[in-house]
Amino acid sequence: MATLSGIGMGLWYIFLALLPLVAAYICLQVFFRKSNIEVQRLESLSRSPPISHLSSTLNGMDTIRAFSALEDFTTLNDKQLDHNNVEKFALKYILSWYGIRLDMIGAVIVLFVFGGITLVRIFGSLDVGSAAIAMSYTSGFTSLLANFSVEISDLELRTNAVERFWEYKKIEQETHNPDDIIPEEWPKEGTIVFKQFSFRYANGPLVLKHLDLVIASKSKTAIVGRTGAGKSSLLQALYRILEPADGTILIDGVDFTKVKISHLRSKLAIIPQDPTLFMGI
Repeated sequence: MATLSGIGMGLWYIFLALLPLVAAYICLQVFFRKSNIEVQRLESLSRSPPISHLSSTLNGMDTIRAFSALEDFTTLNDKQLDHNNVEKFALKYILSWYGIRLDMIGAVIVLFVFGGITLVRIFGSLDVGSAAIAMSYTSGFTSLLANFSVEISDLELRTNAVERFWEYKKIEQETHNPDDIIPEEWPKEGTIVFKQFSFRYANGPLVLKHLDLVIASKSKTAIVGRTGAGKSSLLQALYRILEPADGTILIDGVDFTKVKISHLRSKLAIIPQDPTLFMGI
């Protein structure tokens, strides 16, 4: 705005002629921002799979060699890199496309200002100071437009973090029940009883339906089933990752929904199924 004001004070009648170009720049900026933001999001999403694949490949090199799967992993890596490169080139082309049109608008503005100064000097009178101010501001006008566009786009990208913050803020908090009625020695035996227990993820269908199960103290129980049968859901329900849809679980006769979550989880122990490997010499 200061640049436009400087040009307008020097050559106000030329400034009026520049208003359509300013309107064209605003339309160009709106069109560019929408495309640029979406392509940058796609590029960001396509960047994670190659990095994750590379990390997994490095951690499992011995297994990959043992099963002669090097060619498969190489092919998958190439496909993920190609997908990411497509988004990167699209982003590069969008910036180039926008830069060319921005330079065209800047060149027309410079042409209008310098041409106007020349015509006024030929057919009328023009203060040298006003002409110098207009020429000085015009020479750097294109770079100011480019910097302004970059700052606006960067602001919109950083606003995504604020949007995620508000999404996390709206997440329903876990229920924190008081546990002053729980005996200090609880759980003493460790008997677990599922009574008509039902469990679901968010608003999805029931994963566990009216489960009745008794796991005696100090016993060993194996839970067998195909992928998606609900084995992991059973443990998540026990830890109250999500609240039960129906029924309850009794641990030593105490309803686990009546126990404070931090106290409940401190009394449970789990060995994760993810293997931990120790590299030898």
